[in-house]
Amino acid sequence: MSNTKPHDPRTKRSIIQGHMAAGDWRNAIRVAARLPRLDKHRAAILDAQGAYENPRFYTQIGKNTETLIEAGAAALCERFGHNKESKTMTMALKNYSNASNARRAAKAAGLNEFDVYKAPDGWYKIRPHAAKDVKPAKAAKAAKPPKAKPHEFVDETARDGRKLAGKRAAVLADAQAGKLPPPPDFSAPTHARYRDAAKALVDMAKAGDIKGLKAVVIKPYSSSPKAMAKYRDLAVIALEARRAAEPEAAAA
Repeated sequence: MSNTKPHDPRTKRSIIQGHMAAGDWRNAIRVAARLPRLDKHRAAILDAQGAYENPRFYTQIGKNTETLIEAGAAALCERFGHNKESKTMTMALKNYSNASNARRAAKAAGLNEFDVYKAPDGWYKIRPHAAKDVKPAKAAKAAKPPKAKPHEFVDETARDGRKLAGKRAAVLADAQAGKLPPPPDFSAPTHARYRDAAKALVDMAKAGDIKGLKAVVIKPYSSSPKAMAKYRDLAVIALEARRAAEPEAAAA
């Protein structure tokens, strides 16, 4: 019995377009990322592939994985889409202020079967249904770290049962020794609307206002609030370490 796989007569382009038509963006991006020449679309497609494969890494370096995936999908539409399919795919990437607008847009585009869903950023989007004879591969769900509640502080050393290494471990060790963490870098345009809130956290940390820091409610639904929550938690650890050391210093 031969183990040789049967020859697939389809071209890479047709395979990618098939995944796109089925709404299976993960596999469309995966196949496209292996092509040797992508020209001006290469960076967006490779970033989207990385966001699918290692979302936690991209979040840690301050990049929004959803934005990267949408940019990669848009690059696929521009490079591999055509005619009605391209229009439908591009429409699926648009943002709508409410569900009614999204449904009207889908019907105007001639879609018979589709879903309207609310994305984490608050916008509504359209997800065209796959054709019945196309069965898109199920996307593997990436493991998510435990989310911290607004008033709950997560011990970073216990996450995933592993000790942190490198820079993150050093920052935590400094905080436990009473050193305030460096303020989050919000110089990028994507962080603009969070700069004032981040500055308020930094000011409270410098003033030693532990109670005020703990009272701040942060919902870590994107990279900016996550960075703020991490800074707030480390600042509380550092300030509490300083407070604990004060009686010892007075006794000495």
